[in-house]
Amino acid sequence: ALYPKNPFAHAMWGHWLGYQRQPLDAVKERFRLALETNRERAYVQRLRLSALDWLGTREAVIETVKVVDEMRRAGEPLGQDRRLDVARNVYARTAQYIEPQLLAVLTPADHLATFRWLNEGRSLSNSPAEAYYLARLTEATGDFRAAVDLYRPLLSLHTSFAEKIQAGFARCEAELTK
Repeated sequence: ALYPKNPFAHAMWGHWLGYQRQPLDAVKERFRLALETNRERAYVQRLRLSALDWLGTREAVIETVKVVDEMRRAGEPLGQDRRLDVARNVYARTAQYIEPQLLAVLTPADHLATFRWLNEGRSLSNSPAEAYYLARLTEATGDFRAAVDLYRPLLSLHTSFAEKIQAGFARCEAELTK
């Protein structure tokens, strides 16, 4: 009440709400107010991502993708370790349970650009889930040739994504033969 334009107060309040697993809308409102001040954005964004992590809901994961896309577009900093944490949490741990919603949250081109930004400087060879999502997002952009090339090495893997990999490969092959 004393400093209604204080980004630290709103960010900490939003983080606390996330930690307390309060409704996502309440968390988003605190961070909206903090970002509205146009001060200390890097600090606010770090707390925003942490609050979403604390919430741990599927809706919070979708919101995380929106936030990191916003950050990428604005050229905001996010350390490589934190980007990789976000990528693992979203794509390796959660995406398979919310794939339709996840794929619909951004345009295919923006989603692929954000995915690549999150994984910049990292090989996906040890993460079949994330390798699958690179192929899936590439497919969603309509680049079926590149998607086939990304799906192909995944076909021989024994993973919980095997059926999705085979289906994606088949969809792309069918598109290429049209």
